[in-house]
Parts: sequence; structure tokens; C-alpha cells
Amino acid sequence: MSTSVPAAVLGPGVSGGISSVSYTGSTTPPIPVETYTVTNNAQNANAAHFISNTDHTGNANGRMLIVNADANNTKMYQGGFTYTLCPSQQYSISFYAAFIGNAAYQTLCDGFGGFRYPKIKIRVRDAVSGLIITERSTASITGTTWQQYGLKFVSPGTYTSILFEMLNDGPGGCGNDIAIDDIQFGSCDPIPVVNASGVAGCIGGSSSFTGALTDPGAIPGAKDYQWQVAPALAGPYVNIAGATSPTFTINPVTPADTGKYYRLVVAAAGNMGIPNCRFNSPGILLTGKNPSLAPSSANVNKNNICPGISVNLSVTGGSLGTNANWYWYAGSCSGAFLGNGTTVTVTPSVTTTYYVRAEGECNITSCQAVTIFINCDVDKDDDGIPDFVESNMAAAFLDVPPNGIINAYDPLTPGFVDNNNDYVNDNYQADGDVDNDAIPNYLDLDFPGRVDTNADGIDDRFDIDLDGIINMLDLDSDNDGIPDVVEAYGADTNGDGKIDNYVDIDGDGLSDNVDSRINLFNGAYNTGIGLGLPNLDGDIVPNFLDLDSDNDGIPDVVEAGGPDVNNNGKIDGFVDANNDGLHDGYINATALLRTGADINGDGRADSYPNKNLDRDFRPNAYDLDSDGDGIVDVIEGGLPDADFNGIADGAIGANGWSTTVSAMPALNLRNTDGTGNFDFLDIDADDDGIPDNIEGMSTAGYLLPTLVDADGDGLMNPYDNLPAAFGGSGIFVYDHDGDATPDYRDLDTDADGLIDRVEGNDFNLNGIPDDNVTLTGLDSDGDGLDDRFDSLNSVTNIKGTSYLMGNGGSFQAIQRQAQEPLFNEPMHRNPTATGATWVLCCRFSF
Repeated sequence: MSTSVPAAVLGPGVSGGISSVSYTGSTTPPIPVETYTVTNNAQNANAAHFISNTDHTGNANGRMLIVNADANNTKMYQGGFTYTLCPSQQYSISFYAAFIGNAAYQTLCDGFGGFRYPKIKIRVRDAVSGLIITERSTASITGTTWQQYGLKFVSPGTYTSILFEMLNDGPGGCGNDIAIDDIQFGSCDPIPVVNASGVAGCIGGSSSFTGALTDPGAIPGAKDYQWQVAPALAGPYVNIAGATSPTFTINPVTPADTGKYYRLVVAAAGNMGIPNCRFNSPGILLTGKNPSLAPSSANVNKNNICPGISVNLSVTGGSLGTNANWYWYAGSCSGAFLGNGTTVTVTPSVTTTYYVRAEGECNITSCQAVTIFINCDVDKDDDGIPDFVESNMAAAFLDVPPNGIINAYDPLTPGFVDNNNDYVNDNYQADGDVDNDAIPNYLDLDFPGRVDTNADGIDDRFDIDLDGIINMLDLDSDNDGIPDVVEAYGADTNGDGKIDNYVDIDGDGLSDNVDSRINLFNGAYNTGIGLGLPNLDGDIVPNFLDLDSDNDGIPDVVEAGGPDVNNNGKIDGFVDANNDGLHDGYINATALLRTGADINGDGRADSYPNKNLDRDFRPNAYDLDSDGDGIVDVIEGGLPDADFNGIADGAIGANGWSTTVSAMPALNLRNTDGTGNFDFLDIDADDDGIPDNIEGMSTAGYLLPTLVDADGDGLMNPYDNLPAAFGGSGIFVYDHDGDATPDYRDLDTDADGLIDRVEGNDFNLNGIPDDNVTLTGLDSDGDGLDDRFDSLNSVTNIKGTSYLMGNGGSFQAIQRQAQEPLFNEPMHRNPTATGATWVLCCRFSF
């Protein structure tokens, strides 16, 4: 214990500090009434009555003032100093105190009427005049733990010497014992500071600082402000001219403004010139921050794509400011957020515009936009044959590696590249761009295997008819007058050269009725081969590029009824003003070959009512026996077929046509009767009223036709010696009189001087040539059989036979007379037999 009161600790500018206690000091416990001591534990002053309590700081060696007071208003503590107080500024005096009486002391005091708890009056006086500036009493101090007490006051004027006192204000009696520690006097408690906010320093932008006292009551009245700047945190600070409000704004911020410290000085009004009467905020560094510059453009690495193709978006130009990044949006500049960075990847399913801008601490720039167009069309001429199929490159249809996906679509195929963004390997399509030089393959001099015989700049492999329109854009790729869609067996009832019932739900350009994969997101991928590459005659040339699709030597254009005077297999007088590849004179209602309807919805024709003389499943151009008389077209056309296989002799050229026939200056097809159709489209080539089907065979060797055509080559099974493969001999035509003119073309097959028309038509069954067999010159159904002899001018039936003629010349059909009384079926003498042998042969059906 000690009676020595520590000297006051003085702040900057403060002098003359004094400290004293008016009570009598004591170092002998228990200390008597009206005495004090200084110790590190209250119990040292009176072990019997006081609690154990260390000083407020918790330091075991720290000391506190212990006072055993009674009723006198004695000064427990007096302090003083010389310092000029600032007018209109708040000051405070504070201390910590605790009641130190223990329970035993309380029991003792209860015998004297109970505890008397201490109270303290705090007083501040002018040391010169003794004038009391302010005073205040605490409430009863009853707690045994440290509590802070004090008062605040605003100095009414300038005082240069101050006394502050703590007086006993208790009632006296048993108790009134107190511990006091950490007595403080200052400008305010806590000491007021100024906080400043707004430290953004974006070059070219605006930066604001705002200051405020943490304890506004420290200067309760009007205040003066001054902003200062310094090159370092420690200073020196200089005033900023005109910056005399709580907020200071730099606009615009220049690089010279950054890297410096700014602070706010606050004082009561009129006190700014008094150094001790103002408060400084901490210095705040203004760091230079750069704004972003808007990008100059947004870019894509692909455009005009099919849905679902991945596209990289990238930004060009501009610059990123402090803590900025590129932000990407879809639909609008603040639309759906996609991501950030210099590049992002998107997979749009519809045409979409994307936006990019810089966003950072300093600013948000304007946007740049780029649009990715969904322009997916894998069948650009809408003929139901995908473009890569019409490009006709054999490797496209292989499956390497074998995984069920053809090379055209398989990214695993070695060398796969898709620079035109349609999911198809560019190596196999005319408009691909294998080397990514922005030149499509069909125009690219570097594309492997290039051929350009006509020097028009287009690879001939992709423009078979050399009309300057590549196959994938050409509705008639071989210029035979028959649209590609028809040659691929697709439905085209209106003759416009495009597949009927076109619907494209997934937007890939291929009609859904021949699309093997309809997918709204990426329908172009693995969508199949559409109508494909039908190749009726099995040569190396598919129908749509084949000038003679059935290899009968008669080019398709002729079999479809088109003009070909120069025998080049292509339509004469070709005119194509709209550049669709189809002759303008043979389209829509005037089309050379229109199909029947697609009833089952598979995109393919279910019938061929036009240019199909025998009315079977195939039109003439794809029928080895177009008139259904059993005599193959190559024979009836007068073309060479030495091996009797129904196919014209001579090597098959690259255009699918016999080189022997194509080399002829003119085709000169036979038309024996000189009227109507050529023989291959005439069931009575010699106009004798006897169908070629009957005259083509001997009576004994006669075979009835059927409707069965197992191999689909147009030649009925009874006359097809190759019923499981394309081709066949047909009827080996009979020449009864051996004059080198077969009977079906011979007006007098037995050379007896009486024409077959008279001998073969005994309508009244009297055996006398007195019937009217004069030709009417009418052929209502266009089959080549004059109406005089044709009982079926409109009914589809087995073609070119007698109602009664049976296999081997039998009468097996005689019973039909009773069933069909409208037809009088007379008999005629068989010139090939002796005696009275007769053959039923007149009134032929078609």
C-alpha cells in the first residue's frame, strides 16, 4: 500500500498537471474512516470488510485508489492542468469505480441500519477564478465490478487553467467505501475522429469523400471543415482551396490526383485556426483506377449455322478497367446473362443476337452486338435428296470407323471437318469448305480430284449436266427433263420438281417425310440420306444422274416424251431463266413426268399414272418393257442387244448410257406403223389389230402375261429369264415366215398375200373375211391398238392379250364368253397349222 497519488499523464500541449487527495493517507490496514490508500487489491486496505478486487486494467500489479469515506464532502481526488479549452467544444471527465464492501461487512452494517453506498460529485472549475464550470453527482455506486462514470460538457469560452474534482457525495455511515481507477479528462471520450468515405478514383470520373464525427456531440454546434492532401500518410498535409464542406469531390479525377492521401479537418465554428481545437480524420489513399473502354466489335467464329452447332463469341478492341471483365448477354444488352471473359461458347437453336460490354468498378460501357444466323438447309433445292447425297461422293456413305454412322455425319471419321456448320463432313459436299479458305469445294482449285472439262470454274463432279448449277441446287441434275425428286422415286404430283407435302419442323431444310431424325435442337445431325440414290439398273450412276436409268438404250428424256433430236440424252432447247436447273418449258402442269400421290406419308410416290403406258408400278423411263407386251424396249426400239438381256449393248458410260447408243448421230427409234408412239410404247406395232404380245410368240409357245414382276425391272415374270436380277430377255420374238421381220411387225406373217388384219379378225365367226376390219384411226387409250380391235380403252388390266387366248394356244379362257356376253370372241384360222386348227385371237383386251 502507498499514499503516493500518481501524477497526471499530460497530452500534447498540456502543462502544469497536478494530482491530490484531501483525505488522510494510511498504509496500515484496516485503514480508518476518512482515510485513503493506494494499493493493487482492495482487500489489502481491510481484509475483514473489503472484497478482493484488482485494478480496472486487470494488471496484477496495477494500483487503484481506496477511500474509506464518511459523511464529509471531502475531495477524493483533484486534478488540474494548464491548457486552453476550445469554445463550443465538448470535453469529458470519466473514471471507473466499484463498491468494495463484502458480505461480512454487510452483516455488520445491518446492525447499524444497513449499508450506506458511496456517491461521487464530479466538478469542473476554472482554476484562476474558481468559477464552477459544471458539476454532476453519480447515482449510488452499488456494484462490486468496475463501472465507468463521468460527464460531458461544452466549454462556454476559452479557459486556460482547469481543475476537476471528485468529491464524496455519500450520506455517511456504515459503508461508503469505494475503489477508484483510470481517471481521465479530455476533449471527449472517446476522442472524436473523422471518418471519410468514397475512395473510388476512376480516371476521368468523379470521386467524392465525405467526413463525419464519430461523436457528433463533441462539437454540438456549428462546425468548420477543411480538406487537406498529402503525398504520404504522415504528411505534410496542405489545405485544398475551396474544399470546406463535409464532402469533397474531384471531378474529373486525373492521374495527378491519385496516389495521394486526403483527410478532413473539423473544428467548432471559429476554431479552425486554433491547432488544439480541431479534429483530423485518418488520411485516406486515393488509388488510381482506370475506366473500361467499350469494345470495338463482337465476333463469331461461325455463322449461318444449323441449330445446336457450338459457336465461339469473342470481343475485339476496347480495354478493361480496374476489376472489370467482359460480360455477355443474349437478346439485349442486359438480357439473359451468358458468362464473362474474352470468349464464351454458345449453341443457339434459333437466330440470336449476342451482346458484350465491359463492367467494372469505374463504369459499364456500351455494348457491341453480333448475330448468329440459323440458316440451316441440308437440302437446298427441296427435292428430298440431301445436298451431300446429290454431291454423289461414294466415301460419304461408308462407315469408318464402323459405329452405325456414315462418314458424312460421323465426327470420328478420319479427316472430318465441318467448316460450313451443317453437321456434314465438308469432304463430301460441293458447298463444303475443306481447307477453310472461304471458297466452297466446287469452286476451289485445291479441292482433291477436281475436274473442269468445260472450264467454267465449277468442278464437273458436282455439276453433272455442266449447266453451271451444281447438283444440290439443280432440280434436274442430268438435264433429262425429269426432276431429281421423281428419279429418286419421290412424290411430285404438281410437277414443280420439289418433294410434295414439304414440312420441316426441325428447321434443317430436309422435308420431315424423308428425314430420319427430326430434332428441334440439332435436326441436321445424322438426318439420313432422304430419298437417297436409287439406281434401278445397278450401274455406277444413280437415276438422278443417269441419262438411261433402265439401260434399255432409250434415254430417259425420250421415254418421258421429251425432245432429243441430237441424241445427247438431254432435253433440247434448254431454257432456265430462274436458274433452278429445270427446263422452264417442262415444269408444273407441263412437267415431263409427274408422279402419283404419297398416300402413306413416306415422301415417295405410291403410283405413277403418267408416262406409264402399261400402268404398272414404274413409269416408262424405269421400265424395261414400257408397253407391257413382253417384248423388251431395247428390241422394240431397234437398238442392239446381242446377248438378249434387255440391256443395250456397249459399255455403260459415266452418264449411265450405252456408249454404243449415245454415239449414234440420231436414235431413230422404230415406229413400224408410222403412227402414234414408237414401237416400245405401242402394243400393236404393225397396226394389224393383233397385239404384239400374241404376235411376238408362236401359238404353241404362247405364255399369258401376269402382274408379277419380282425384280421390279418392269418385265413380267413369264418373260423374264432373270426374275431375281435387273434385266431379262423378254419374249424371243417369233418370225413365222422367216422373212427377218418378226410377226409383231409383219403385216402378213404367213406371207400368203392376205394381211393379218383380215385373217386375224373374224368377228362373225363365219370363216370368211367379210368383217369390217378397217382401221378407225382412233386410239382412245393411247396404247397403239386401234379402237376397232380394242375392247378395253380405259380399264387397267393385263395388257395386250386376247380374252380367250391361253397358255400354249389353249382355249382355257373360253368360259369368259359366258361371263362377258358383251364381247363376241370369233375364231380365225391358224396359218401355222394344218387341217382345221383354230386359235382364239380377236377382240384383244388392254
